[in-house]
Amino acid sequence: MKTLLKYEFKKTMISKIIILIALAIAQMLIMIGHFTHNGIDGNGFILYGLTVTFGGFMIGIMSIITLLNDLSNNHSYMLFMTPHSSYAILGAKVLENALSLFLFAVISIVMIIADFFMYGGYKQNLIHIDWPMQMTLNRTLGLFGYALILWLSLVCLIILSIVIQATLFKDAKHNFLLSLLVFIGLSIILGMINSFVSGLIPHRFDAVAFVILNILVIIGTYIGAAALMDHQLSL
Repeated sequence: MKTLLKYEFKKTMISKIIILIALAIAQMLIMIGHFTHNGIDGNGFILYGLTVTFGGFMIGIMSIITLLNDLSNNHSYMLFMTPHSSYAILGAKVLENALSLFLFAVISIVMIIADFFMYGGYKQNLIHIDWPMQMTLNRTLGLFGYALILWLSLVCLIILSIVIQATLFKDAKHNFLLSLLVFIGLSIILGMINSFVSGLIPHRFDAVAFVILNILVIIGTYIGAAALMDHQLSL
């Protein structure tokens, strides 16, 4: 698993470096604007916001892109012919996705905190901003963990759809459209199950039930995709 994880990080390293460079440039503009008072820090905050939004999204879908490439490129396809099991290969992709998003979030949050303290004159105003739900650090971490689980659930659904496209629908004329329909269908079923469960439990437990449900989805789709690869994937 360690070797596979390094391999996954290596394949997406260039894109991540570009995103980190964009973050560094944004931070540099913010600092220059703060100390020179020339207003360029506004451009830095705009670049920072765009980089966090689109950079985070790109980091989140890189494992999906690499899986598509691995299944469509003959050279990358050889990865699945190594002694590593499909469970380990897919596990490395999902784990790389989660770790990359976590590290990116940590870096982004550290930059925000640093800027808050750098703008000492505005610190009191920032502290007294009426943040949504009066978020504390613990609540923020909880919301991030919640969002990460939901994202990984979505990623695993997409991975299962891609594997179905490469196995069960391999010889179909419109295999991409069929796999897209599978993804949409699974998403609808998941939403229906969530609504059904929400109607059976008290409202205050909705979030907990939704997290448990999505963890089960992650486990189920991961096992299903790996099992399909082991039994159906062939050169």
